[in-house]
Amino acid sequence: MKKSGEAKLLVILALVLLLGGGSMYGLKYLQDKSDPANPANRPTPTAVTWDAAKFEEAIKKSRHVKGPADATVSLIEFADFQCPSCRRAYNEVLEPLFKSKKSVRLAFFHYPLTEMHQFARAAAAATEAAGKQGKFWELYSILFEGEKTELSEQYIEDCAKKAGLDMTRFKTDRVESALLQNIDTDLQYALGLKVNSTPTFILKDDNGRISVYVGGKDLKTALAKITF
Repeated sequence: MKKSGEAKLLVILALVLLLGGGSMYGLKYLQDKSDPANPANRPTPTAVTWDAAKFEEAIKKSRHVKGPADATVSLIEFADFQCPSCRRAYNEVLEPLFKSKKSVRLAFFHYPLTEMHQFARAAAAATEAAGKQGKFWELYSILFEGEKTELSEQYIEDCAKKAGLDMTRFKTDRVESALLQNIDTDLQYALGLKVNSTPTFILKDDNGRISVYVGGKDLKTALAKITF
């Protein structure tokens, strides 16, 4: 009888562990499925057809656009502030392009790869908060410039100070739910366009041709062929 009781107890314990473990796995699965930055939720790189109407629609959707509407060249950027390739593209392509004073328009969308980059979302929120003070592009540039890729909370705050932000307002704004929703809206929009890498650039050249580039190397080559 004792052995029979022990056997029943083992069976009960096994069922509890199985059901409990299954519940935990199910919860984790639901959490992962709800995260748009999770690689499993990213679209396969199916080609999206870009035309002038879709391009201008994207420009209008962006909250952050600089450069004249009638610029010779227009770019749409999907990027992550902790992404080494995004930093390289900024330093080697975008910054020199804007310093050259050429006729360029740039629209930006957030694409934080949170499963790989711990501070990508925090940096995105920081730039959104800077935008509320009219200094999105200032903080955008400061975060991307130079060689540093390992962001930290302290580094982000130091960059915000360097941008000349009101730090009391900055700290309040960057945790505002509506501001954080803007980042998620950008990400969902990018996923809908089948963007699955950073940086991704959509280029409209001087002849109105629209091309998609992942990374800065091919974009730099394409820009070199344009007559500004």
